[in-house]
This record gives sequence, C-alpha cells and structure tokens, in this order.
Amino acid sequence: MNVSEMLLVSDMDGTLLTTDKRISDQNQAALKRFQAAGGRFTIATGRSIVSASRYVNALREKGIKLDAPAILFNGAAIYDFRQDQMLWHTRMPEELPAYLARVKAQFPEVGIEVLYEEKTKVVNHNRFVRDHLEIESLPYQMADIKDLVPGAIKTLFALEHEKIPCFARFLEEQHFTGVSYVESAEFYYEMLPFGNSKGEALSHLAQYAKVSLDQIAAVGDYNNDIEMIRTAGLGAAMGNALDAVKNAADRTVSTNDQDGLAELIEYMMNRCP
Repeated sequence: MNVSEMLLVSDMDGTLLTTDKRISDQNQAALKRFQAAGGRFTIATGRSIVSASRYVNALREKGIKLDAPAILFNGAAIYDFRQDQMLWHTRMPEELPAYLARVKAQFPEVGIEVLYEEKTKVVNHNRFVRDHLEIESLPYQMADIKDLVPGAIKTLFALEHEKIPCFARFLEEQHFTGVSYVESAEFYYEMLPFGNSKGEALSHLAQYAKVSLDQIAAVGDYNNDIEMIRTAGLGAAMGNALDAVKNAADRTVSTNDQDGLAELIEYMMNRCP
C-alpha cells in the first residue's frame, strides 16, 4: 500500500488541536506533505457543523483541504464540507424531552446542550456550558425542555469530572430506549442515538470515500475515539490519551502539544512510500 491509497482520519480536540485550540505549524506542514504525496485527510469529532467549520476554514486558508467527508456529532452524522451537504445522520428519539426532564430532576446542576444540525439549544446552564459556548464562540438559544422539537442529533451533558461515574450509573439505570452514551471529555458525557459511535460512522465513511477500512488510519485521545481506533486498519493514540485509548491502539505517538499528529504522518509516509 502506498500513501495515495491511505485516508487519515483525525480527532480534533486533544489530537489535531493543541491544548489552546491551535493547529500547530508542524501539524500543518506534515498534512501538506501527506496530501502532496497523494494521501487523503479528514476529521472525526464530537463537534457540530458550526463548531467544526471554523477549523476546517482555518485549514483551508493554509492550503489544507478535507479530501473526504467528516464524521461529526461523535459519529451521529457524516458531513461533506466541500459541498456543504449532510450525507448521513441519525436522530435522537422523540422521547428525548421526557428523558431530559428525569435527568434534570435528579441532577439539577448538570449543564444540558441539545444539538441540532444547524443550532444548539441550552436547556440547563452551568459554568461548564458557559465556558464551552464562550471558548468556541458558539451561537445558541435557551429553551425549555418541554419546547424542544424533534430532530436533535445528540445531547451533551456537562458536569464535574468526579460526578460523571455516578451520573453515568444513573443514566444506565433509567433504561432509556433508543440512545447510547459516551464520555467525550473531562467534563462532558454525551447521549447519542442508539448504536452511534465514531467507529460505526467510520464504516459509513469508508463507503463514501471508496476505501477499505484497512486503508484508513485513525487517531484520537479519549473514550469516544476507542471504537474508531479499533475499526481502522491503523489505530493510533496520542501521548496524552487515556490508557484505555492507548490499549486499543496499534501505535502511540507524542502528545497533541508535541505534534503527535505530525509524528504519525511521518510514520505512515515511511511505512507506505
């Protein structure tokens, strides 16, 4: 296999992006070398279309394009930024408002964001939600749970990290139908349509990109990346990744602040000239 047959799929936060949300010069240079050699690149992220697009545009301004559709919403959607077109997505069940009402009654302090294709609705605010919206400059609307309309793609819960295990147990005990869960960051726990993951979405992406899973390299750092890393032909974990992610990977590279993505690209290009 040569580089021109490879598709590199990278997580964003903690992987492509540094801790202060930049795309390092070294990662940019490595991506340009990879694409110049015929390799293809795209992203897989928990972010929405709006949230991911600022970084996609920043890459484009540096001469780095997405050569394949992107996995968004932690695997609940595949979106083609080249054509500004949603190719595939799933939806949260219609019972979502009832689920959220039970969650809020038990955990009144939890932040709750409900993400739709083009908008974010906040039904419970806290400092983690505030920081998330401010750091990413995300537009949002405040909404009552009872006023939520069908069509949400995922729900993000935000709370103290030490409370997440208890919160996760509560959700499992509710036996909500039609949903799955994943811990996606230190302060985030997410509810997705049942069966959705970056790994499942990677199988759909392979069809759109017309490549086999063996031709895909995937890299990430957190629990929501594990299934994707296991599904890809080459799975890589960042040096800053959780131990569970490293254990699932074929290879571990340097951290996101030490240009680990560039290191992975160098390895791929040396292995697949």
